[in-house]
Amino acid sequence: AEYDKRVAAGASEEDLDKLMKTSLPSVIVFNQIDMDHSGSVDAAELKRALIALPRNGRHVGDGKDPPFVPFEGMVATLDSDSSGEISLSEWIENLGKLPDLQKAIEASVDPRTGKLAKYRSLEEQLALRMQQRDDCEARAQKGEDVETELEKRHKQVALLQSQLGLAGVIVFNQLDLDGSGKLEREELLRAIKHMCKSSDQAADLNEEELTTLTEGYIKLIDVDGDGIIDMDEWLFRLDRAPRFQEMVEEGVDGVTGKIRGYRTLPEQLAKLEKNIADLEAQASAGEDVGTELERRNTQRDKCAARLAEVEATRAAAEAENKKVMDEVEAKMAAVTAESEAPAPARSE
Repeated sequence: AEYDKRVAAGASEEDLDKLMKTSLPSVIVFNQIDMDHSGSVDAAELKRALIALPRNGRHVGDGKDPPFVPFEGMVATLDSDSSGEISLSEWIENLGKLPDLQKAIEASVDPRTGKLAKYRSLEEQLALRMQQRDDCEARAQKGEDVETELEKRHKQVALLQSQLGLAGVIVFNQLDLDGSGKLEREELLRAIKHMCKSSDQAADLNEEELTTLTEGYIKLIDVDGDGIIDMDEWLFRLDRAPRFQEMVEEGVDGVTGKIRGYRTLPEQLAKLEKNIADLEAQASAGEDVGTELERRNTQRDKCAARLAEVEATRAAAEAENKKVMDEVEAKMAAVTAESEAPAPARSE
């Protein structure tokens, strides 16, 4: 890559730092449009990215429109070794040869994230289409004539689900109780316990066997060995644990995209509170429910403690994210101010 070439040529730290600053936005966009996380971008991925870019008003230098380059020409320019895949180094080194494309990308990048603002991954598209379908169904229930639109939305959702598989981002977010963007051992164990109740594969496993099963699945999916599952590992390595994948997909509601009957911690806590209230009423009526009431109280206390822990983790993560974003915005403001500052006058 260009960085390695300049290091070998003895480039200064200042030159290398400048190269990294100019390359970083390209790297972020490249990783964003690399949908399958293969480390390269193919023609289909590039075409999806172009849809998110502005089509008019792109100019280069002197304000004139850059020469038109057909899509095939873009691919040929970026894929310099004609391998059929655009590598990261090819993307960084060749993007400047397509000023029209480069300017369009620069105009479309969200400065807070470095990503294309209007580009949606397949997972994000699915979430949007499902929301549109749900809104359409709500309108239909009110008596609006939306049959044609509703049929269209159902087809869009079905197509995206077929491309992503049932166990996609919606299920991941459902299981990610603390919103950390990662599935920890306890979160997976809780989900597996729920799914095993309605699965013929593991309905009779005890606590120890379920824990062993969960740890085995983590080892199969966890590519970096940190003991937790991030979004990429979930989406692109779940098939390494086919038994688990089958269990998840069997439990997914095709309409909502979520695991059927799986409660969030607040929902579970509310259910336990109701159970306890019912049992206390029975006890007041003279029924012998002491043992069951004690069991439910223990479950309620554990659930409440876990919920408090999750909320504390989420609050800490939000605070850390805000701190990072504030630092990024401050650095970007400093860079902008530096670039806009007038050059020092030359001494005669």
